[in-house]
Amino acid sequence: MSTTDSPSVNEHGLNREGWLTAFAEAITPVIKDRTGVKVDLSKTRLSCGFPRTRATPSRKTGKVTIGQCLMGHKSGISEIMISPLRDTIIAEKAPGEWHGIAETIIHELLHAALPLGTGHKAPFARAAKAMGLEGKPTETFAGSELADLIKEIAAPLGAYPHAAIDGDFGTKQTTRLLKVMCVDCGF
Repeated sequence: MSTTDSPSVNEHGLNREGWLTAFAEAITPVIKDRTGVKVDLSKTRLSCGFPRTRATPSRKTGKVTIGQCLMGHKSGISEIMISPLRDTIIAEKAPGEWHGIAETIIHELLHAALPLGTGHKAPFARAAKAMGLEGKPTETFAGSELADLIKEIAAPLGAYPHAAIDGDFGTKQTTRLLKVMCVDCGF
């Protein structure tokens, strides 16, 4: 079986992490030009995996974390996690209903490039807006111009080599603690 026949590799021989990294390498100069924020990819790793918080849909709101930048490693490396619940490169539904992985990468790269503790405060919000991300700073999506740019950058990379996990993990397990009592003394 050749590598291109493997379901974990796309038509260009890229696996998930290779695709994420290639997209980040292509978008980084654009981020620098539009926002003035320099992303150091030598200190940033991208991976497909469950984020640390809200990895599965909330029972109340249905919201899920689709990307997360983990910073503060002793090595100075920022780890960007893209949720395996997603496999769409760019949002095709109404803004806010769905977020593609490319716009999530851009959002998380901005976190990686800005100082630790910036979060979604004004410096992040300004950079996101300058980049072409719209919506609340905590839930950004690509505006039409950025969506076109993402499609242009992603085209030579081919399909994202990942099939989304459906995210239906069943009902939450309840406690298994059982009350044990002595039938003789009641203790």
